[in-house]
Amino acid sequence: MKYITFEEAQNLYEANSIISIDGQAIWKDPIYGFNLIPSTDPQYPADEGWQEIIYYTSRRKDIFKHTQFPGNGFVYILSNLSMPGIIKIGYTSDRVGPEERAKVLSSSTAIPIPYKEEFAFRCFNGEVLEKMVHDKLAQFRINSKREHFFVSVEEAKNIIQELGKGFTNGME
Repeated sequence: MKYITFEEAQNLYEANSIISIDGQAIWKDPIYGFNLIPSTDPQYPADEGWQEIIYYTSRRKDIFKHTQFPGNGFVYILSNLSMPGIIKIGYTSDRVGPEERAKVLSSSTAIPIPYKEEFAFRCFNGEVLEKMVHDKLAQFRINSKREHFFVSVEEAKNIIQELGKGFTNGME
């Protein structure tokens, strides 16, 4: 098993499926390599240098061969004039992109005015970064089952950029 770069990882599947046989954990797919990301465990905070290991299979994601964006996705900030002072912070893959995601979310009849993209942070393992940002902004979260926060765009942007440093591998 070897350390792989973020560029190599974008073409592989995460090996997150483990099965148990007679009490022993076994990966469903062979492990090709691994990568390190900032820790999401509050007991081992990323700002103290803790990291987590992401394992990857040798199965390639052919869908990423011709993507429009480098990286595997975005953590984004959306605003909506019908909800002043409230922003939505989410993750979308590079297949959709934040602008398209805003359009999809705006197509609901529950939203009177379309969402506006305020900021998009291109990154790898965006689902993990999104969770870290949500955890950091937990006190501003309006509903634990939604991705809406009562916080300024600038403050959220700063947090995403700070936490996201370990998720770019020099892409910027």
